[in-house]
Amino acid sequence: MTDIDIRHNHALGPEETRALAENIAARVNESFPIEYYWEGESLHFKRVGVSGRIDLEESEVRVRVQLGWLLLPIKQRVEDRIRCYLSETLDA
Repeated sequence: MTDIDIRHNHALGPEETRALAENIAARVNESFPIEYYWEGESLHFKRVGVSGRIDLEESEVRVRVQLGWLLLPIKQRVEDRIRCYLSETLDA
């Protein structure tokens, strides 16, 4: 498995960060059906070949993704899209 681990600072309140994580999961689910659930302040997600979590902290969002070996060729593209989305959403 390949790991992607991204941390991004934010200045949002708890409800806003939770809504952000839900929005990310919903957007991903539109293109690639995933299962996701909340465990405390962490949104866990999985599907065949991909699993991970979005951890919501007071001043930071952390996204961790494990890609199966078949998705290794697109790792950089996935990581870039996550970084871009977080930057557009949290830095606005």
